[in-house]
Order: sequence, then structure tokens, then C-alpha cells
Amino acid sequence: PGYAHYGRGGVHVFLNTEVDKKMEREWLMREVVRRIQLTRKELNLKYDEKVGLLLWVDDESLKSVIQEYAEHIMRETLAESLEFNEAAKNSVKHQVEEYTLWVKLKTRS
Repeated sequence: PGYAHYGRGGVHVFLNTEVDKKMEREWLMREVVRRIQLTRKELNLKYDEKVGLLLWVDDESLKSVIQEYAEHIMRETLAESLEFNEAAKNSVKHQVEEYTLWVKLKTRS
């Protein structure tokens, strides 16, 4: 258990299929980035338009992932700022697995 195997012609490859906490947190971070990018698309923002991120989450564990990877999230989504603010609950709502994420984008225009 925890490994996948493929063999052919005397060559065997084993792949560890267990997910550790670090991998799970990185996956959640990527899902947050994806939801923010979807919000950018829904708002028809220009590809290179800078934004401010207002986020709200319903769970402290997702919040801690966002805090841990804040710089990466900001870089990937062209955000100049990232803050947690309950005002985001009046904006776009996303499901990230069992978590709820609200995203509000502040633009200069």
C-alpha cells in the first residue's frame, strides 16, 4: 500500500502515492490561486492588471495555508496586497474541497 508499480522489459518503476501534509498544503494553495484566477476571469480583468485581494475563509487551516503561501499567491494572481476581511463575503464565493473561500478583488479603476 502507498506505492504504484509499473514494470516492463526488466525495468521497474515504483511511485510513492502517499500524500504528506506539505503536499496537501501546496495543493490547497494551488486551488486557492485557481479560484482567484477564475474570479479575475469572471470580472473580465486584463491579463496584466494588478489587484488587491480581499479574502475570507470559513476555516483556520485554510487561512493558515494562505498566510504561509501569501507571497506566492500574490505573485501568481498579480496582487499588490492580500488581506483577510469579512467584507469579502459580499463578493464571489468558491468551494475548495470542504472549505469556503470568498474572493473580492480591488482594482484601480
